[in-house]
Amino acid sequence: MTLKTCTKCGNELPATEEFFYKHVNYADGLYSWCKSCCSSYRKNRWNRLQNSRQIKAPPSEIKLMTAYQIEQLKEKYPIGKGIELVEDGKKLFGTITGHFKHFMTVKARHYPTSILYANILIGEVKVR
Repeated sequence: MTLKTCTKCGNELPATEEFFYKHVNYADGLYSWCKSCCSSYRKNRWNRLQNSRQIKAPPSEIKLMTAYQIEQLKEKYPIGKGIELVEDGKKLFGTITGHFKHFMTVKARHYPTSILYANILIGEVKVR
């Protein structure tokens, strides 16, 4: 039985599809990382992507918001209204395109972005 060394963790494992994914660009037809390393890398990458999203308000703040507060924000910022967003010192100009349960969407230049109502209420994002 031939062994293959995972280039990420350094473990020597049998060179089979049980331990390595198939990959046509490699001479032996197997990926250089073991399945365990690939799996942990994907999970960590997914968590980093989720943490980098615009969800800055803690979940407790989102739960404490009342339906009345959300309705007030929807009335104050109707669809089609032009707004200026200030977030972390950066200004963004756009038009409100939609309201949802916990966030609103804004079209800024050529791309849409979403703003949580909780971020507006706690002052993380300023709307002018």
